[in-house]
Amino acid sequence: MPSFDPQPKDAMYETDAILNSYLHHENTAPFIATRLIQRFGISNPSPRFVETVATAFKTGTYTFTSSSNQQSIAFGDGRLGSIGATVAAILLDRESRAVVLDADPSHGALKEPILFLLGFMRSMQFGANPGHELIKLHGVQDRIGQMAFESPTVFSFMLPHYSPFGPLADASLVAPEAQLMAMSSVVASMNAMFSLVNFGLTSCDYGLGDRPTQGCSRLSEGEYSRSQGRLRYKPTAATAEEIVDELATLLTSGRLSRENRDIMIDMYRRELDKEAALRMAQQLIVTTPEYTGTSAVPKSIKKERKSANVATTCRPYKAVVVIMLEGAVDSQNMLIPHSGCEDRIGKDLYAEYATVRNYLAIDKDDLLPIESNNTAQPCSSFGLHPALKGLHTLYSEESALFLANIGMLPKPFSRAKDVRKLKMNLYSHEHMQSEVKKVDAYRNFSGTGVLGRLADVMSRSGFRTGNVAVDEVSEASTGQIARPMVVNEKNNENFAPMPISGLFKAAVRRLNDATSWRSSMMGETWSRIITDSLSENALIYNTLQDFETSIDFSRDSISRQLETVALLISTRRCRGVEREVFYVKSGGWDTHDSMEKRLGENFQELDDSITSFVKEMKYQGMFEDVVLMMHSDFGRTLTPNSRGGSDHGGNSFVIGGSVKGGRILGKYPSDLTDDSHLNLGRGRVLPTLSYDSVWTAIVRWFGVKESDLSEVLPNYHSFVGNLFSQNDIFNGNHDENSTQTKDTSCSVEHLEKICSYDAGEDGWTPYGRAGKYGGYGNSGITNMTTFLLLIVGLFVLCGVATYCWRRSAEKRRQDAFSASDVIL
Repeated sequence: MPSFDPQPKDAMYETDAILNSYLHHENTAPFIATRLIQRFGISNPSPRFVETVATAFKTGTYTFTSSSNQQSIAFGDGRLGSIGATVAAILLDRESRAVVLDADPSHGALKEPILFLLGFMRSMQFGANPGHELIKLHGVQDRIGQMAFESPTVFSFMLPHYSPFGPLADASLVAPEAQLMAMSSVVASMNAMFSLVNFGLTSCDYGLGDRPTQGCSRLSEGEYSRSQGRLRYKPTAATAEEIVDELATLLTSGRLSRENRDIMIDMYRRELDKEAALRMAQQLIVTTPEYTGTSAVPKSIKKERKSANVATTCRPYKAVVVIMLEGAVDSQNMLIPHSGCEDRIGKDLYAEYATVRNYLAIDKDDLLPIESNNTAQPCSSFGLHPALKGLHTLYSEESALFLANIGMLPKPFSRAKDVRKLKMNLYSHEHMQSEVKKVDAYRNFSGTGVLGRLADVMSRSGFRTGNVAVDEVSEASTGQIARPMVVNEKNNENFAPMPISGLFKAAVRRLNDATSWRSSMMGETWSRIITDSLSENALIYNTLQDFETSIDFSRDSISRQLETVALLISTRRCRGVEREVFYVKSGGWDTHDSMEKRLGENFQELDDSITSFVKEMKYQGMFEDVVLMMHSDFGRTLTPNSRGGSDHGGNSFVIGGSVKGGRILGKYPSDLTDDSHLNLGRGRVLPTLSYDSVWTAIVRWFGVKESDLSEVLPNYHSFVGNLFSQNDIFNGNHDENSTQTKDTSCSVEHLEKICSYDAGEDGWTPYGRAGKYGGYGNSGITNMTTFLLLIVGLFVLCGVATYCWRRSAEKRRQDAFSASDVIL
């Protein structure tokens, strides 16, 4: 007890003291310096640059000396954290201004999606039309992944340490903005700007504006009268070369390479309508690596990027689905001790739970009881949160099991005091989200995630392997071979539905087909993203048009994401996939306040989405071949805080038709008090079960050979003796030879019935409803017969039109002769 009477002012003093300690901490200045430099266009600043900016932040002063006249200018007010000094140190440093750094392949950054869009509108002189002075953009966050004031979590839009697949990850460099460049958001960004160029700000062809009052069906390209606003840029030049050079200056600061200028000049000259040619040039330039990044991208040795053809497959399909509950789910109120504890540990563990959790505790009568079916657990019965009725049913059907006190660990330990020996921040959201996604405690495979490595190994083993992340690129999905395909649960648009030229999409590929890491790592990253996105978009957009789920999913985010996963699983044969990993995430689990209400709502959405997904998998006959696992940053404190919330091992679950369910694995803590050897205070319980232990069983079920296990799980050997075997988690025969079993659903005849594909020389080539030979919107040409019939129809129409014109001309001549006779 304190020896004085606490006053409100004491809390204020303590708050000031802790804030001052944070501000003066030795890591604060370099941390802030690095983040600010990244936002000003340099993703990987040198240590010297970071030190310069950090010094300006700490001292509050920065002096710039001109190299031309040696004059000096001082910035800042001399106080810690001076913004003037800090920003001046960033903008005036030689690393921000030296042109020679354009030759450094690692220099620069990618643009954030919102800057990508707004920068184009500003440079092309967007202006509102009369009556539309207040401009509103619709669906920007959902479609392109970023909008001002709409950060999806308190951790902003992207992770500052995100390293995308490819040369940047290989070099241990970062490009945070690449995390937002999923296939769906890239396509949506492009389409939004194409629509802006063609129709002004409307909703037509995936635009971000209002729908015109008379609709879009009769709106012609270049007609802006129905729009909220339009691009008012008019070139001052006349020739194709001069116009392209002017666009390059305005949109890429002159960085556009000579080769890409020549491609755009050629496309401009091919278009006879010069207004249409200008629109096409504006659309083409925003697809280039020079526009999407802040570095020069000189062309390298010519190469052509190709996407793999879809091949028929006759081996059984398996899928692993990971649901990431970001923000740290309060799993202490997901799995709760119920009864039968006294006989095992000599005390009522529920009563201890209720005491420690205080007003956060759930009434025992409201819990959904389950049997632990594991004598290693401290109680014979546990309870589930009352909102988890579907999960309760799956557990009762032995299709779900729980994992008690699980977390990300580098090695086993048994005492709380050993936590300081761990080389990871067990209670940092950012770090633990990354750790859980990577499952690589010692960075043996830097820049990769557990799902990405799993896909890599299966690909090398000869399986046609899919690697899918829903909504955004995830560290979990990053690999070295199997690049993740990112789909959007809210929309899957058709790229450039109304191209000005039939050569437009080919030109986009040519603009991005000869970059390499030697020319620019950022440019190569973008070029790979957009070319892969075009291929993925054609496959996903065309394939999904012909499939729908049999179960109605709710419209919340997690349900729509799992519906997308279910749709993709239903198209597995059309896509030629034998093994597939899916990453799904849900935000809003960081319940520092109003936990009871928020957690109940979140659990209800999660339970509904899983229930619908399981029903759909059963309908498709795929439940035995799909495993779903829940991940989260960590658990939360057992004790509540002052705002009706909890502050930060947790509990998890695994679901699947092959899962040996109805059991609680791991070891639930037998002591929840502060005296527990696992308690660091305030109910922060340290995990005793590692994710490596569970993943070992899952990847073996998936088909990973023992010789490849150390690549998928580099640290699994640290838990020998604590690893789950395949038989611990799964039912049935696990003979590896069973993966070679013939699947009758892969015959050509069967695929032709269910898929919009054509079996060509190189395997199955997707073309779907958008047409093998091109097409617009959703009504493309789907076979050669239809194509020829349309050509014949055009000839007939032309013939009829010509005949009518000739008859009309003949009649006019006859009328003229008659009039002449009258005059005479």
